[in-house]
Amino acid sequence: EIERILDLNAEWDVQTKRVDERDGHIVHVEVHVENAPTYDMVASLLQSKEQPHALPSQSIPGMESIQSELRREDHLWNGQSMTPLDPSMDLKAGMTTTVQLTSVENGVVSFTGLSHNTIRGAAGGVVLLAELAYMKKYFEQ
Repeated sequence: EIERILDLNAEWDVQTKRVDERDGHIVHVEVHVENAPTYDMVASLLQSKEQPHALPSQSIPGMESIQSELRREDHLWNGQSMTPLDPSMDLKAGMTTTVQLTSVENGVVSFTGLSHNTIRGAAGGVVLLAELAYMKKYFEQ
């Protein structure tokens, strides 16, 4: 999917390391690409607010690109639409994935991302995929 979104030809090698954290998954991603984009080019793509689908459980924005250091305590509840924070009433709180572009050098794009695992989580991701499949009419009605 990232290849289509960024119009890149990329080779994938994924490694994971589990850590004991109650809330929020932080990922550190390094993508090696053939066409060596510039930092500004990647930053511009990440800051795009384009939302190709309007799905019922889709957060708006689905992703927020930040320039400051990504910190769990500051960005865990991104997407919230109410102040003060009340996730039991604000169904958008914690639904936005936060991304910090860390570097783009010699065809290597590095970024850090944070999503709230207990709010969106795997089950919420599957619900979002089911909504997308329904919208694209993958199911017989």
